[in-house]
Amino acid sequence: DDVEEEPDMGFGTSSCSSASLPLTEEGYRAAVLLRSTRAMADFVQRVIADLDVRGAKHGRVLDRHKLLGFARWFSGEASVQSLAQIRRELPGKESENWVTFAAAPPPRPLRDLPA
Repeated sequence: DDVEEEPDMGFGTSSCSSASLPLTEEGYRAAVLLRSTRAMADFVQRVIADLDVRGAKHGRVLDRHKLLGFARWFSGEASVQSLAQIRRELPGKESENWVTFAAAPPPRPLRDLPA
């Protein structure tokens, strides 16, 4: 039979998770082969943390549910796009309040408790 197989990306997708994939187009394509919105959300969360916005890498997810909604359009379950497209779209998603690229506020200093 002439059955066309998925190309081997060299990442062993049957036993790998998106956490081990490089943040490259090849890593994105390997994540797509997992056909999992949750795995793509994990991959996108790593992209967010790595994305340089306004000269710094401070990205973090504020709402996991909305991240899953975004990831679905890149996971292969609803659509397949590219890592470049993810990187282009993410900064604009800050206005939707599910992701931020602002630096986290510094930790509050500990106050001395009365004796």
